[in-house]
Amino acid sequence: MHPEQVARLREKARMVFGPALAEDAGLSAPWAGGTLPRFLVDFLSGQYGPAAEELVLHHYPTGRTRQIMRNRLLQDGELVLLDYVEVTVDLDRGEPVARLAALDVNQAAVMPGLLDTYPDLLQGGLWGKVTVHYDTEAARRRGDGLSPVVIGDFEALQATVDLPHFVAARREFSTVEWIELLLRSAGYDPGAVCGPGEGERLRWLYLARLLPLVERNLNLMELGPKNTGKTFLLRNLSPRAFSLAGGRATPANLFINLVTGAVGLVASRQVVIFDEIAYTSFTDELGTVSLLKDFMESGRFSRGRSAHSAETSLVFLGNLRVEGRQPAGGYAHLFEPLPRELQDTALLDRLHAYIPGWEFPKLTPAAINPGFGLSTDYFGEILLALRDLAYGTHWQEITERYPLRDGMTRRDQAAVERVGRAFTKLVFPDGRITEPETRQILEVAGELRQRVENQLEVMEPGEFYPHEVGFLPSKGRTVWALPGDFVARQAAGALDRRLNLGPAAGEVTALTMLADKGRVMGGGVQIIQAVAIDGGSGQIKLTGQHGSELEQALQTAYHYLQKQAPELGLDYIKSKNIAVHLVTQGYGRGSPGLALVLAIVSALLDRPVRPACAAVGGVSLHGDIGPVEGLPQMVMAAHRRGRRFLLIPRENGRDLAAGAVPERILRELRIEAVATVREALEKAFASPGDGGS
Repeated sequence: MHPEQVARLREKARMVFGPALAEDAGLSAPWAGGTLPRFLVDFLSGQYGPAAEELVLHHYPTGRTRQIMRNRLLQDGELVLLDYVEVTVDLDRGEPVARLAALDVNQAAVMPGLLDTYPDLLQGGLWGKVTVHYDTEAARRRGDGLSPVVIGDFEALQATVDLPHFVAARREFSTVEWIELLLRSAGYDPGAVCGPGEGERLRWLYLARLLPLVERNLNLMELGPKNTGKTFLLRNLSPRAFSLAGGRATPANLFINLVTGAVGLVASRQVVIFDEIAYTSFTDELGTVSLLKDFMESGRFSRGRSAHSAETSLVFLGNLRVEGRQPAGGYAHLFEPLPRELQDTALLDRLHAYIPGWEFPKLTPAAINPGFGLSTDYFGEILLALRDLAYGTHWQEITERYPLRDGMTRRDQAAVERVGRAFTKLVFPDGRITEPETRQILEVAGELRQRVENQLEVMEPGEFYPHEVGFLPSKGRTVWALPGDFVARQAAGALDRRLNLGPAAGEVTALTMLADKGRVMGGGVQIIQAVAIDGGSGQIKLTGQHGSELEQALQTAYHYLQKQAPELGLDYIKSKNIAVHLVTQGYGRGSPGLALVLAIVSALLDRPVRPACAAVGGVSLHGDIGPVEGLPQMVMAAHRRGRRFLLIPRENGRDLAAGAVPERILRELRIEAVATVREALEKAFASPGDGGS
């Protein structure tokens, strides 16, 4: 928006929202010191004005002042402080027990009646102004070891919202103005984070980060580079969102502690964020992942003798290596940065959306200084209130006009409907939406789920078949483009194009696979280049990143060729030196022996193998080709990179039966199963027209 448009929007928002508009949104109060969440800073500023600074300075325990405040409580017997209070019910003691996070008190007593006034203290806790007493005599009379700290009074520091007013206010703004206001309220300056040419798309991706607050039980993932604001948003918008940054995820802290009976994060928060997901350890792996699967599917979980339901949205955030604004080469699939425990296709299939985090620019001070917006405390509460917005009629009208595509699974349907409904409630809460705007939302919703499906197909091609996800417009089908998609980018490299159309002599593609603890996680390719140097003495050298396994495979391949040189017409092999280079590092382990033989022979003959050729299989000193693991994943990787002529071990021929690779893809490939190196050489150097290719 132009500056004059922004100025008009600011004035209109001030008139419509009044005190709920923060005029200097994003300008963190210096007295907050970065230790208080932004929603609390905004609330204190609005409630107490200039006095907020003194309130925080004298009443909020920090690492430096905590012991001073604890001593003041001990000496004076009473203390007023700002703190996050969370209450659980101790059935053994027969009374509620409170935790004061900043004061570091875990078992404070609660005065009668407090929970009747603030029941949310039992549902994840609240920030508040707390009066605590130190009563040694009362603690002695109880005789149960409970802390002598007693919460006597509590005032919640939480905004109240009027959802009907918010819905009615939407009519005062155009869609462009409304999205601008939403982004500014989320803490972004749209002009700084959305560059020319990509601004409209990026605006929708930024809004997608808000969806877990807007919709119940929405499971979302975003992987991308550092410093793009993945955790900045949710952690600062609402006290109902909890960030588990690395550390341990257990059935006790996520679901139910069987010893104490205390409910975990999933049952007590509205959003649980698994931040730095690559560094999160899942102890009791089988139990934790099984419970996550159950909850992500149904919104319910069972542990011990009790069953529970919750409305919590789960968000998985982590880092991904990038090159420019695309995922870096070398990933087998876009779930590879996750911990091994989460690279479970049954769990990943329960994700509703995958945001392409690599498309976001790095945050700058200007990017998170929006100048104005709805105050953070108000905005966070209104987003959660949208969960209760009666939107069934509006959404039904949309789905009647845009039926779902054929071939979608039940989980596909749940995903695109949940994401699409969340977008429409956020941007069009009053239900007034045009046809172009509807199509735009439905396209984004379909893309975010399509990205999940594409990666599942890569990981388990026999289980997940290629299909389009989303809504079908009434006037013909729409091709669901995935801008910036990883698979499309990989297939477009200049080296791949040459290998697919006309490789140079000595260039061969080897197929590899990624495995962890015996489980195949995906497939990949490794490009091998070999050259024969005249005037040598029969030496061979391997360069590029490699391990001992590749070195041994090269020596075996070379010894076989030296032995068979007269029969192969390669008597001059001992008068040349061979240099073999690995252009790209393979994924995990593979069996590159056959590909190495083909590359060396191609270099010696100065004759390229046939276009779009890839090979896999181990080679013995007698020229036999041994079987490999993970062939379906390797075949899928070859197809993604444009290889269409594949040489595989004959013993693996049955591995591609019974739907292990989608029939659509098999029809595009010519796969030759060979038992010996001789067979492989004949087929690799035949012209493409030979043999009915």
